[in-house]
Amino acid sequence: LDNNNKKHAISMATATAAILVVLVIISAKTESSGTGNVTATRRSLLTNVVQPGRRNLELAWLAGYPYSGTHYIRNIIHSTSQTSTATNYKNTVEGKIYTDPPYRLRTDIPFPEHFLLTETHCSGTCLKCGLEKEYVTLSIHDFYRDCAKGKLNEDNLYDPSVVKRVVHLIRNPFDNIVVRFVSQRRHHEERSGSKWEFAENRVGLQKWCTLHQKQDGITAALKRAAVGDELRDVLEGVPCFSLLFQYVQWHNNVIDMTKRHNHLVHSLNYDNLVRPQT
Repeated sequence: LDNNNKKHAISMATATAAILVVLVIISAKTESSGTGNVTATRRSLLTNVVQPGRRNLELAWLAGYPYSGTHYIRNIIHSTSQTSTATNYKNTVEGKIYTDPPYRLRTDIPFPEHFLLTETHCSGTCLKCGLEKEYVTLSIHDFYRDCAKGKLNEDNLYDPSVVKRVVHLIRNPFDNIVVRFVSQRRHHEERSGSKWEFAENRVGLQKWCTLHQKQDGITAALKRAAVGDELRDVLEGVPCFSLLFQYVQWHNNVIDMTKRHNHLVHSLNYDNLVRPQT
């Protein structure tokens, strides 16, 4: 490896070690908790694994705004600790044997010994924002509850009070918006087989952002947040201001939630993992 690659590898290993230490994820134990093939009308990983007095395994949230790198972090933990993580989102899981979140991501490697890192995007992250509450979650109580849900409109959720620790994942907001735009374009073309109306360039990105910020739910949310007409006129001159506003409110909600519920928090900067440190 050249020096830059060595630094990159060292930075990833150091950051991964930090996550593992904070969460006390220990890979020495190779016991594989039974997921089995048993089915029931309502079945959750929590009823099998996270039970007081049954075994010392608790949930810890990996809280990330969409496209902040939660998949990357999960894969690092799988490869370095050889223990599984979990997610609140069933559509990302193969071998779906549970009806309710959280869902185990890897069945070929065991659970960690103490804390099961579980991906969540909570709420207030929509791209198609028909309702104000989909764009920004104004109530910390609602945000806290939604961190334990699979999807915003579903009732399958678990008790968020079982979570005592949170890894708060943060990514450069400008990078985040660009990656989200590119991913939406590719998803559209894969699903429809047709070319997206927004080109993958600066002009296409700006048109996409403009369409986003004209939605009724966003207009209502900005008015409730006391963004007056004068300030709104200024904001409209900022590219992708509605997504930047949503991004800031989401991270503020994570900070307020973790303080209110006395979570032990580890803040993790995604860019420190993927960019070599100088």
